[in-house]
Amino acid sequence: MPKDITAAGAELKLGQRAVVPWQDGYLGVTVTAVEAGDVASFRQKFGSNADGMVPYYIRLTLENLGGTNLATKNPPLVRAVLADGSGTGAFITGSVDACSTKLTPKTFTTVGAKFDTCRLDAASAGEKVTGVKYAEGRDYQDKPVRWTR
Repeated sequence: MPKDITAAGAELKLGQRAVVPWQDGYLGVTVTAVEAGDVASFRQKFGSNADGMVPYYIRLTLENLGGTNLATKNPPLVRAVLADGSGTGAFITGSVDACSTKLTPKTFTTVGAKFDTCRLDAASAGEKVTGVKYAEGRDYQDKPVRWTR
């Protein structure tokens, strides 16, 4: 077990790594960017459900820190947040070419194994996304880890 587990409610800057229990192991989660995406491709993919929405691409690096088999799993859910810490209220299932969520690779079974992925999220036009939160697991549901720019 890693000694530097990130505390619930921790505030990090983009690029800083959080260490969290995940599945049956431990994961390093580094949010490297949260950027507004291409509205046209988002609307093409999601049709009228995308009206009035701006897509956001959350780019992250994941690292296996416990050495347990974390292969071929959906990555942890990270979500865009507004300045007050609340979520955007959007619920996106799927991806676009510029931001495709991948399963953890088959080689994600040893300490130090890393891979990069992207999560698609969205916010209403006019809302200002200021960061990202991780709220998985009972320790983080009420006090998520947050990354800000």
